[in-house]
Amino acid sequence: MVIAVSTTKGGSGKTTVTINLAAAFAQKGYQICIIDADTGQFSALKWAKYREDEQAHISVFQVAQDKLNREAKALSERFDIVLIDGRPTLSEVGDRIVMASDVVIVPVMPSVFDLEAFQDYVPRFQQVKELKSEIGGKVKAFVLLNALVVNTTIGQEIEEAVREITTHEEDIYLLETKLMRRVAYGNSPTNGLGVVEETDKKARTEVMSLVEELEKRVTKNK
Repeated sequence: MVIAVSTTKGGSGKTTVTINLAAAFAQKGYQICIIDADTGQFSALKWAKYREDEQAHISVFQVAQDKLNREAKALSERFDIVLIDGRPTLSEVGDRIVMASDVVIVPVMPSVFDLEAFQDYVPRFQQVKELKSEIGGKVKAFVLLNALVVNTTIGQEIEEAVREITTHEEDIYLLETKLMRRVAYGNSPTNGLGVVEETDKKARTEVMSLVEELEKRVTKNK
């Protein structure tokens, strides 16, 4: 199973979501690796270097863009789940990420800019999905509302807008699990950790809920 975390906008929490999924899936016993496709940043690669030996080992690979599909397929034969930390772009790189994946998670923060970026992403995703289906492949997208602040109008408006869009789009769904804005998500990467390996119970619960939802909607229903 290849799961990409990809957006067209920087600063939407893509790498944070990727590393926390990796740590949580690993804690549940899955063999996990990450492909760091965010050229120039390679934040997931840096995160892995911070991890201590007693933490679950999570391999992170730097892969050339033109070899992404081939390498993702090869790694999926070695690991239960391959996570792709995608580059925030609406370009050929983003298309390659979709082609290489079974599932794409699209983080959307509560801002009009994130909503506009998601709106731009939808038709591009559908085009690439059709190309993939022509060669016998399938891919689905799941929108993850990320870094929400409790009881804010903008958060509620963004959620309603995303729900309306996904209702009318084939193979694009809104995840019921939401990640809130918490200090733990910013602090844990500096220690090479995911929040499931830290002490913030609310953050841990959110991420484990996300993993369990993905298990139900994706990994057990390929």
